[in-house]
Amino acid sequence: MADGGTCPNCREGVPDGADVCPHCGLNPKQRLFQFALGVVMVGGLAMWLTIPGALLIVIVGVGLAVTSRIGPTVWA
Repeated sequence: MADGGTCPNCREGVPDGADVCPHCGLNPKQRLFQFALGVVMVGGLAMWLTIPGALLIVIVGVGLAVTSRIGPTVWA
C-alpha cells in the first residue's frame, strides 16, 4: 500500500486512497467545507452591512464549499 501523504493534524502517514486519517480521524474535506462556510457567513454579513465587493466573497465561499465535496481526498 503506497503512502498517501501525511496527516496535517497528527503528522502520521495516511494510506493511499483513505478519506480520513486512521490515527486521529481527521477528514480534510470536512475541514475545507467548514472553512468555506465561514467565508460564506463573513461574506453574507458583509453584504448585509453593504460593504462593496462582499458578493465576490460569497461567490468564492460557495465555490469552495461546493468543490470541497468533489474529487479525491488530498493529503499534505
